[in-house]
Amino acid sequence: MTNLDYDIVVIGGGGSGLVAAVRAAELSGKKVIVLEKAKRPGGGALFASTTRTFQSKWQEEKGIEDRTAAYMRKVMDDTYWRLDPELVSKCIRGTGEFFDWFCEKSPESADLFKPGYYVFDTPGVDQEGPVFGVQNNGTGRLVVETMVKLCEKYGITLKTDCRATDVETKDGRISAVIAKEKDEILHISCNTLILSSGSWICNKDIVN
Repeated sequence: MTNLDYDIVVIGGGGSGLVAAVRAAELSGKKVIVLEKAKRPGGGALFASTTRTFQSKWQEEKGIEDRTAAYMRKVMDDTYWRLDPELVSKCIRGTGEFFDWFCEKSPESADLFKPGYYVFDTPGVDQEGPVFGVQNNGTGRLVVETMVKLCEKYGITLKTDCRATDVETKDGRISAVIAKEKDEILHISCNTLILSSGSWICNKDIVN
């Protein structure tokens, strides 16, 4: 068994896990490691072709109409107003906040985006947008590649083909993660665990 010591462990090296790792390192200056069970990082984000960017600075600079309120009403109507409006609002506005942060970290990427519609929207009907995409449906890949570069910049350890198998607790808090990297067992001590292990839609027990 190999013993490692980190401040923060992120389980899952998909799009959200990579962003979480970069943000955690950026804001805290702590030692961060990402564990990804696949042979490469990115997960489902690699297949993303567009992204919503409500109330982003980029949108404002382009003079694109703000449709945040209309989109929020649509989401609430579609879910029969059973969701928490405040939470929905934060999620929607968060798209623009993320996009602004992404462009701040990768200024050259801003010029690669262009206005459009979500892949499942019907132009003339579902125009709550805005949605921006990179040529050749490369939005998700661009984000992932940028996050991997930022991991290197912030000294984040990114382990692929490394599956978390268990955790240890002390006084009711997670104190370590046990992982398997090929034939080697890793014992990773930590103060914080960020779980970003993928969508529940791939969990057959929940779906069934």
